[in-house]
Amino acid sequence: MDFLFLILSVVALTVTIIFGILQVLVHYREGKLKFSKRFPFVTSSPEEVLPAKAVKKDRRKKSRRKRLRKIIVSVFTFALLAILVTVVTKLLVFKRETITKIPIGVMFFDNQTGEDKYDYLRKVLADMLITDFSQSKYLQVMTFPRMFDLIKSLGYGEVEIIDASMGFELCKLAGAHVMVLGSLMKSGDTFVLNTQVLDVDTKELIASPYRVTGEGEGSILGNLVDELSDKIKSGMEISMREIQEEKKDITELTTTSLEAYEYYFAGREAAFQMDNQEAINYLEKAVAIDSTFVEAYDVLARQYYTTYNKVKAMNIIKKVKKFSGKLTEEKLVEILALEAYIKHDWDLAINYYKRLISINPENIAAHIDLGTVYYQKKMMYEEGISQFKEVLQLDPQGVTHFSSFTYNFLGWAYLRKGDFKNALSAFKKYVALLPNQAYPLNCLGNFYLIVGNYDQAITNLERSLEINPDYPLTLGLLGDIYLAKGMYSQALRSYERYLSLSVGEVKKAKASFYLGKLYYLNGDYTKVIQECQQALELNPQMIEAHWIQGLTFIKKEMFEQVESEVLVIKGLIEKTEAKELKTYYYHLLGELSLSKDLFQQALENFNKAVNIESLDRAFFLNALGEAYLKIGELDVAEEKLKAVLKINPNYTQTHYLLGLVYEKQGRKEKARGHFQKFIHIWRDADEKLPQFIEARKRLEEL
Repeated sequence: MDFLFLILSVVALTVTIIFGILQVLVHYREGKLKFSKRFPFVTSSPEEVLPAKAVKKDRRKKSRRKRLRKIIVSVFTFALLAILVTVVTKLLVFKRETITKIPIGVMFFDNQTGEDKYDYLRKVLADMLITDFSQSKYLQVMTFPRMFDLIKSLGYGEVEIIDASMGFELCKLAGAHVMVLGSLMKSGDTFVLNTQVLDVDTKELIASPYRVTGEGEGSILGNLVDELSDKIKSGMEISMREIQEEKKDITELTTTSLEAYEYYFAGREAAFQMDNQEAINYLEKAVAIDSTFVEAYDVLARQYYTTYNKVKAMNIIKKVKKFSGKLTEEKLVEILALEAYIKHDWDLAINYYKRLISINPENIAAHIDLGTVYYQKKMMYEEGISQFKEVLQLDPQGVTHFSSFTYNFLGWAYLRKGDFKNALSAFKKYVALLPNQAYPLNCLGNFYLIVGNYDQAITNLERSLEINPDYPLTLGLLGDIYLAKGMYSQALRSYERYLSLSVGEVKKAKASFYLGKLYYLNGDYTKVIQECQQALELNPQMIEAHWIQGLTFIKKEMFEQVESEVLVIKGLIEKTEAKELKTYYYHLLGELSLSKDLFQQALENFNKAVNIESLDRAFFLNALGEAYLKIGELDVAEEKLKAVLKINPNYTQTHYLLGLVYEKQGRKEKARGHFQKFIHIWRDADEKLPQFIEARKRLEEL
């Protein structure tokens, strides 16, 4: 179409020039114009004038100017008209209709070779077609993670073969209109791929079955997948010209080695299941076989970063950048964006993600990554939410797994923004899309914990454990809820269970931190130090462990050690550029200043902690209210503590502190109400807890 537009433009310009020349020549022959050496190279031709009549001479000059103006206006009018007609033709007549993507699902292939060693190709062949179809602007293909999610939601468990009945069920749930069923056959050294392309609604063939053949295993990646992909696309009325315009061979997109692809696929599956170490093992094998396998390197770098091995992640990036001459612009920018992300250069990462989107506006992963940097790292919530909404517009039917993830990100972005209504809606949608998975229920339970609906939180987390009894994340959250309810014994059991199931130093360090936090709230400071030291031996960069240890040193009046922890936390924050973690730094500084009776400094630091939006904002706001209470500014303390209850109406420490505020103000009825609320929330608490005993005593005295 652009070529046709160019031809029309040239024709219009040529006609305009010819018309202009004719206009000049006609007036020249009539004696009205003569040629000149000066721009515009023509002038009015002089005529006989009457010297005695100056007035008539002036009129004739004006008349000639008027004729010249008419000529020029005519030429330019025609030129503008020609250009306008061409542009309108471009916009209205030759404008391509908006492309409506065809949602398509590719099921596992059936291994009909009679040889078990080719069973792995059931999923791998389907994944190759999915990879190819994902490059097309005419197709919206169901991703493998989405298919696995749906298989789980239907209660099928592990599935190796998908028949037509199950395939139609999966496609309908995903909103796919077309289904591809395939099989692999073998005769001697000849490999055969057969596929049927069916309409999901009518269950009828869209076109005749497709069959491609090749010699040797190498032909699968060599030509069979590409030929089959082209046939399927043409069967859905995508023209060969359009197919060729966007065509990329599967080996160009992935690898020339079937064995490397097998390990790559297994690594991706493990990564999706959050089994990072297993993913790393498979992916390392893939790149060992094919040292130029860019996609495998990409996933591997992300896995190393996820497991906090930043050095190895950066080494992987360096290897990939050596292939920059062979990479497409989009892939190169994607790698550079990942590098900026790993380096925590958020501004540079944003620039790269924007460039990715300018190259390909339908790059869903780029929209998600950009939105995540905005809301999580830059705390630009509206910008992040806007990117996530764009993802949902790109995949409105939820054919890919990105939609479910996006609702998760939306939930956290809304939660950080303080929009609890939309956050709850997003998390519920996330659970609805993945009803039989533990993690979405874990996220919904976390939401209920943050807003103080502890009973709903426990309900959802127990549902999560029914699906996966050994899910560490859920056990950790359950421990937090039990702490909030004063049920320290149950919290201890949850944290110890979390520790027993944790794999890897980072997760074990997290478990020790949980235990340290419990012992701190229970006043057992010796055990706090022990657990924090254990956590920091496993993960020296764990800011939370340094923070809780610093608070413990304040309780033990070990102020030099506190100042040392403050400096360590400051250095770690500068190194990681994690803005949200500054809350721990300012809070610890505030507590240190308060312990030294430096009230103004304490308030300044507590306010800085509160002003950084974080998921723990209720905790830091409560600390600010407690600081005002300690220095005797009761009205301000009341204001800040009431603000906590707007976030979490059941924040027990706030009810206890408000009881103290009202008691000091002589407002006994209000004090009694908050002490009663504290005791009600802690109704199942361990009765020997000092604060619980103190609350009961004060209530009796009131």
